[in-house]
Amino acid sequence: MPRILSISRLALLPILLFTACRPAEITPEERLQSGKWRIHNVNEIQRHYGTTPIKDAYMEFSEDGIIQTKWGERVEKGTWVLNNDKTHLCIVGDSVHANGLQLRDSFEFKFEDERTLIIKNRGVAMEFRK
Repeated sequence: MPRILSISRLALLPILLFTACRPAEITPEERLQSGKWRIHNVNEIQRHYGTTPIKDAYMEFSEDGIIQTKWGERVEKGTWVLNNDKTHLCIVGDSVHANGLQLRDSFEFKFEDERTLIIKNRGVAMEFRK
């Protein structure tokens, strides 16, 4: 009987080692903060932005809740936070635009993989990559 018990313990060893060595789950906030996210599907979505060139567009999220973005020639800052369900990214822009409006919006987002972020803006899927 002791020999059978030892063999069964050995059989569990790889499972225990795999579980113990697995890295901690990365939160959506940590994934967003992991670098500069650059627009990828420019040719697909440029028509939605008229004459504003978006080929160099990016978003960068910092741990302190500050977001820096570039659309066209404008680099802007604002604040960001995720909703409780971690399904929407809420952004408030710092600057007031010529039309008197300040960006205050919520965007659906998801991660396709570790290097691809999809943000939906009024039904248009913007693909960002690191």
